[in-house]
Amino acid sequence: TLLALRKLRTRLYRLFADSTLSDEEKEARVIAMLRDTADDDLGAAARKTIAQFIATEMPSTVLP
Repeated sequence: TLLALRKLRTRLYRLFADSTLSDEEKEARVIAMLRDTADDDLGAAARKTIAQFIATEMPSTVLP
């Protein structure tokens, strides 16, 4: 599970650094990742990781 969360963080930072995407596209993709998490303990950990990323890197993004 720690490896999965590490990979998730890497995906988030790569997405954030992708200069081919607009800020709106990045936001939409991150929100989609948040919505696609499972309803179990690992999903909860993933949502926490994504929420922390949003708070740090995309503070103007409103969580659903």
